[in-house]
Amino acid sequence: MSTSRELVPLLILGAGMSGLGAGIQARRAGIDSVILEAETEVGGLCRSLTSRTGCDFDFGPKILILDDSDNSADLLSFLGNNCQKYLMQENVYLKQFGLIDFPIQRNLIDLPSDISKLVIKEVKHSTKHNVVRNYRDWLLMHYGEYLTNNVLLPYEEKKWQIDLDKLDYTWALSRPVSVSLSEMELGAKQKLSPNKHYYYPRNGNITTLTQSMAKKAGKILLNHKVEAIDTSRKIVFAGNKEFYYDRLISTLPLDCMLKITKDNDFDRIKKSASVLQQLSIRIFHLVFEGNHSVKGTAIYFPEKNFIFRRVSVLQNLCPALARKGYTPISVEVSLNNDSKYISEESMQKIVLKQLQSIKQFGKLGEPIECIVQCIPYAYPLPTIGLKDFVKDAHDYYNKYQVYLCGRGGNYDYYNSDKAYKQGKEAVLSALQQKES
Repeated sequence: MSTSRELVPLLILGAGMSGLGAGIQARRAGIDSVILEAETEVGGLCRSLTSRTGCDFDFGPKILILDDSDNSADLLSFLGNNCQKYLMQENVYLKQFGLIDFPIQRNLIDLPSDISKLVIKEVKHSTKHNVVRNYRDWLLMHYGEYLTNNVLLPYEEKKWQIDLDKLDYTWALSRPVSVSLSEMELGAKQKLSPNKHYYYPRNGNITTLTQSMAKKAGKILLNHKVEAIDTSRKIVFAGNKEFYYDRLISTLPLDCMLKITKDNDFDRIKKSASVLQQLSIRIFHLVFEGNHSVKGTAIYFPEKNFIFRRVSVLQNLCPALARKGYTPISVEVSLNNDSKYISEESMQKIVLKQLQSIKQFGKLGEPIECIVQCIPYAYPLPTIGLKDFVKDAHDYYNKYQVYLCGRGGNYDYYNSDKAYKQGKEAVLSALQQKES
């Protein structure tokens, strides 16, 4: 380890959405900060790559699902006029019925009337599962046995790759999967207009946003992977340097943070293994020759005969990603302990064979380019007991003037706007504690 040292009033770990938010807030408050980033560029999961054919692919589609808050307006300000608003028009694919608008429980009119009537009847009389202990119970309580067992449960199990009895349900209350009975009844009688919007750069990709944010986030050191943290002495070891800090904000995944913290409580680390679980995904970015008309934006596949759980038609989802002469799509597979060991080449063959069994994708032919991307920390799993453990971890670190935020620091499943907001709030918390 080099003896090179640097004293930093506010040190931030990670230059993803929450880390950039922290840097931006620090700069606004007149606080000198340094962001340490392990990768060669900023953005975390809000990044993009470019294929040899010139097609841009985000690390999984990174549309901005925002509200009318000041925080959302603040986030959009980094794009200036280079921003476009779109209606949220996603789909579910069922072999028997084809494309159905998503979420399916809001669009029951797309199903045969006898099925939609059955679903409504079951929801009204779903007293069998009146105790909600986990995510499976919640689905059955709110959507009945037919819809849950035939569509929702298979999809959620494919997505999370875990027994749903082990997942909390409260995370879903603010997600599209949450639809009220009154809305279901209305959606069984008439076609409902989309009730959500999203934003995306008019030109460029999601990196356009994070690069703009980085210019306002203060000093950022790339290729600085954090190796260890000494909370008692207030030292971070990264990039062959010792960074001495006054306050520390971490956006690192909480399980990683616990492991690299010196003199940490071993029992806390041991307990985290059962609570802090994360989902890895493999994305196949495919480029097909020619400009083809393909229906759908983000299409979800609940049926087990498809290994993938989502296909994104980029030219429809984000027009900025359309390319003359090419049709780019992204296919996402959630990995479990078995599929992790299937080679990328073998899985690619499975994906293409299954994709081509669907008429509108089969007409695309063979892809002229395929980029395979693995993302290890794609989704934190909302396991039962997670919230209590995270609170305990936050209390532990706060005693040492260390503040955790973002999807990694909170091990929570939420959108970019909330991650950005948490980064800003972490700075305010650090300053308030310092003043007190």
